[in-house]
This record gives sequence, C-alpha cells and structure tokens, in this order.
Amino acid sequence: MEEVNLKDLLQQYCVEKGYDFDPEDNEGLYETFEYSSKTVWTGEPDHHRWFTYYDVIRKLTVGGKDYFFEDTYMSVDGDNSRRDCGWSAPDVSEIVQVFPKQVLTTTYVTKDNL
Repeated sequence: MEEVNLKDLLQQYCVEKGYDFDPEDNEGLYETFEYSSKTVWTGEPDHHRWFTYYDVIRKLTVGGKDYFFEDTYMSVDGDNSRRDCGWSAPDVSEIVQVFPKQVLTTTYVTKDNL
C-alpha cells in the first residue's frame, strides 16, 4: 500500500478539481478535506458539556484511488461552531494515514434467529 502525505494529496485534489488553494492555508486545506472526504467509520461518542468528540476514518478519493485517514470530528451543541469554541483545524500534515484490514467474524445463533 502506498503511503502519502495528506497535505500533498489535498493539493493534488484541488488541482484536479480546478480549485484555488493556498498551500500554506491549513484551515482551507482542512476544510477541503472535511467536505471532499467521506466518513466511513465513526467511533464511540465522547460527550462533554458543550460538544461531542468522535474518532472517525475518512476516505478521500484522488486520481481514482481511495486513501483513508484517521481524524476527529466534533459536534458542537447549540449555535456555536468549532471556531466559536476557540478550536482551530488540525494540522493536515499531522493527520495519520490508515489502511483497511478486513476481518471475518463468525457469530453463532439459534436456528430461529437465522
């Protein structure tokens, strides 16, 4: 499996789509990542008073290839946004690439539950 840097991959994505981008604008690149990727797995919610925090796996397709990255998602209660709460976007160069691994699970049930 090919390892890639998310920042480089996002820049390639923007070029492919014809989007203007600033390679030094981390907020803009992260926003592109959020809106152009698909969440394929969401972990258990970690509830706090004003927000809920989730670990997620996002799939980003660039050049016809699927790439997967471990990220976080914060759902803020009320009318606040992430910026309103004082949070900035994660550094896209530090978001970790992950690779899918399929595991077969066998579950045993009674005949009437088949």
